[in-house]
Amino acid sequence: MGVIIMLCGFVLLGLVKPWGKVVPLWMPWIGGVNVYRGFLLFPTLLCSVFLIAHGAAGIITRVLFLAGFIDLKMPTFSDEVDMRIDALWDLFVYQPWFFIMGVLSGLSAAHYAQARDVSLSALKRGTLIFLFLTCLVTAIFAAAIVFDFVDKLSFF
Repeated sequence: MGVIIMLCGFVLLGLVKPWGKVVPLWMPWIGGVNVYRGFLLFPTLLCSVFLIAHGAAGIITRVLFLAGFIDLKMPTFSDEVDMRIDALWDLFVYQPWFFIMGVLSGLSAAHYAQARDVSLSALKRGTLIFLFLTCLVTAIFAAAIVFDFVDKLSFF
């Protein structure tokens, strides 16, 4: 997730900097060329989907764990760690941070789309696709945590 957050941060800079609209003139061969809006919107929205899904799946599974509905296999460094305290820490600090980052990133993309004159119908259609993908990825992440196949989704 750290790599996705870093990439999202660089792309988000492009949403607010002038080089998000026009490539700087000092760039060889492409200086002064208009930046296609999808070049910044698609990565931002994709990162937003993963950030929101990570936070939402974490919140859902920690609530289920604390309510006693599921058992979590969270990595611990010793046997003395209280899993409930770890779950509370995740629930109130760590997971909301991912969720809020994703929401703000998505809102930044929506603002950029409006500023770059994306039609209202395309913005509505894109929002529905974004919400569908976010729900789908959240369900996959939550299922991976509940049914313990997280290692199958890991890139490393």
